[in-house]
Amino acid sequence: MTYLEICTSLLFLFLVSYTQECPHRPSLNGYRYKNTKLKGHEINNLKGALSPYTCADACLRDPRCRSFNFKRKRDSSDINECTISDINNEKAKSGEVQEDFETDFYDVGYEALQKVRLTHDLVKFVVG
Repeated sequence: MTYLEICTSLLFLFLVSYTQECPHRPSLNGYRYKNTKLKGHEINNLKGALSPYTCADACLRDPRCRSFNFKRKRDSSDINECTISDINNEKAKSGEVQEDFETDFYDVGYEALQKVRLTHDLVKFVVG
């Protein structure tokens, strides 16, 4: 990961946390399927993801991204993991979306995140 990518990711995370108190802030929760994962169709895997917003940032960097899984660490020796996929829930075949108590599936991809980010930037501009 280059210095510019690290700085961009940190800026994205800062902006997300800065606006958490804003009631109009777009959220990933509307796209989340708790305790669920999409199996197969992985195009990228990021180990050590800080939060689902880290996965969203990785998704924004790949126009092929249609969804992602955020696997939560089980204990202090484990790490969070983000898996970017090239299909969403609508395109998944039977059995590809599965129950998994360590993972949350986010049925949001590159295009939807672009809209969330644009809305986020507009709200930030208007609200200040």
